Amino acid sequence: MRRTGTVLAVVAAVLILLELVLPATMNGMLEASVTKQFEADTVEAETSGRPALLWLTGRMPRLQVTALKGRVDRLAFEELSADIQDVRIDLLSLLQSQRISLQNPRKLTARLTVSEESLAELLRQEMKGFEQVRVQIHPEKIDISGAYGVGGVFSLPLQVEGRIETDGDTVRFVPTYFKVGGRSVRQLGSLGGKGVMLLDVKRVPVPLVVADVQAQEGRLTIIAKERS
Repeated sequence: MRRTGTVLAVVAAVLILLELVLPATMNGMLEASVTKQFEADTVEAETSGRPALLWLTGRMPRLQVTALKGRVDRLAFEELSADIQDVRIDLLSLLQSQRISLQNPRKLTARLTVSEESLAELLRQEMKGFEQVRVQIHPEKIDISGAYGVGGVFSLPLQVEGRIETDGDTVRFVPTYFKVGGRSVRQLGSLGGKGVMLLDVKRVPVPLVVADVQAQEGRLTIIAKERS
């Protein structure tokens, strides 16, 4: 009888210890993974829901993540926040390679904030022949100014107006107006057709769909939801 009581006491102590230690351990692993995957400067992760012992199966009742100054694919962001409910995490992938793989989240809301400087950085990479690219984000349009190099010999002043579009899988900058050297043109170099790809959520290790893109003065906010 005494031996049984001792065993039960040990089991209870282990369970209590797990409830105390596991949340901090899991949060630390998730923060390290997000830091690595998204090249973020600062990450905070918080798991919630009891019993914590359930997390060892990979099932998380709720996971909240905030990351600052990172990158999703090629797009740099100022802030990434995500609120995920009732999701399963691949613990083997998390432990072996520090990669987050989320499976079948019941509810997910993610917000990605992009600055004018981050948008300009990506557009400089994609817009061949464009120099000194500067971006201004307004609620109704995106303004781009700079110069357009002609044959590597001289440059002409450049103005481009456009908008942000999404089809649920991708986010693109689509130009609507060009002016080079004071003259309007219909198309310019690589800027035409479908525009410039900013983000493809199919490359993100989470089943997402872009629900909305909101333009405010000086920044873009990309809002994503769970993919049904």
